[in-house]
Amino acid sequence: MVFRLTVKKEGVQASPEFTGVLDEAEDSRGRTFTTYLADAERVYREARKRAGVVRKAVVPPGRGMDPQVRQAIEEEVPLTYDDPLQFRWQKLPNDKFFEVDQEAQVLLLNQRYRGALLGGRGGTLNDAPVVKSLMYLLMQDAFQRERMGSRLKDNIELWQAVLVAAARAELDRMAD
Repeated sequence: MVFRLTVKKEGVQASPEFTGVLDEAEDSRGRTFTTYLADAERVYREARKRAGVVRKAVVPPGRGMDPQVRQAIEEEVPLTYDDPLQFRWQKLPNDKFFEVDQEAQVLLLNQRYRGALLGGRGGTLNDAPVVKSLMYLLMQDAFQRERMGSRLKDNIELWQAVLVAAARAELDRMAD
């Protein structure tokens, strides 16, 4: 069987044989399916740029962000001329998931939650790319302004509460 309907009947699952054949497939010019997909993605990005979609510039990502993620950000959005935003794990109070150091352009993440977020794996400089990417996108306004207004401060309090609850839930799962 090449394809199988999913349990919820919302899609299909391809067999390993099919995906293997697809990886080896070539067109009449010898281009692989992977090359085709990469070309399609490049054309899509170029077309979007020509269509006049202008994204707001963001603070460049720096140390602590996975190089693949940094490259994707640099390809997708214009960057400001600010110092890059760095990520560091540090001991913080238990009721803080993160802290913002605007002056140093550093987003501090609570070391207490690192192991749970990494699923027990050891940490590296560029670890937790999904968490750091989401925090990077969420915190852009905090690093692009000289001072934080009341709305941004309120949002940060909300994000802290939700993220601390989520991180504690991860810790609880690890303890089980």
